[in-house]
Amino acid sequence: PGDGHDIVVADVAKSGHLSGHLAGQQFDGLVNNAGIAMTSALHESDEDEVRRLIDTNLLGSLWILQASVPALKAAGGGVIVNIASVLGHRPLPHTGIYAMSKAAIIQMTRAAALELARDHIRVNALAPGYVVTDLNRDFLSSDAGVNLQKRTALRRFANPAELMPALLFLLNPANSYMTGETLTIDGGMSASL
Repeated sequence: PGDGHDIVVADVAKSGHLSGHLAGQQFDGLVNNAGIAMTSALHESDEDEVRRLIDTNLLGSLWILQASVPALKAAGGGVIVNIASVLGHRPLPHTGIYAMSKAAIIQMTRAAALELARDHIRVNALAPGYVVTDLNRDFLSSDAGVNLQKRTALRRFANPAELMPALLFLLNPANSYMTGETLTIDGGMSASL
């Protein structure tokens, strides 16, 4: 927040909540960062958990994109950065449902880039690897997390601040010829798998 930036907190799984939050707002850039995680084998996934994850990660991201387009058009264009995941390119065991939702975000990014280019709206995605947050700190310090860290080229996980340069690059108006792309920032994890 500040410096012309704002954070909007809303129930992204319900499209009506978003249009109310964004109605009348003026902005030319959006970071579409809605998401939750779950770990389970595909064949053991709980239906309610799957629906909650898809409603949040996929549909919530779509509703945010839809709600933001009027303001971006009114601004004469702008940029949307969808937050995907390296798992959207390359899932690991027990991440299938989450990986499916993030793969869909990557495809949504490509489709939206094609559809919104005529309105001077660029749409790209950032696909981070594992980032240490309160949400996943316990997993990342578990035996499975330690093994995953060993398979990452840099032998560590990111902290959130390390994603900012890539995010700012994607938001920068000087980056006006890039759309429909996914930038992966994963410490070399995907290169070493």
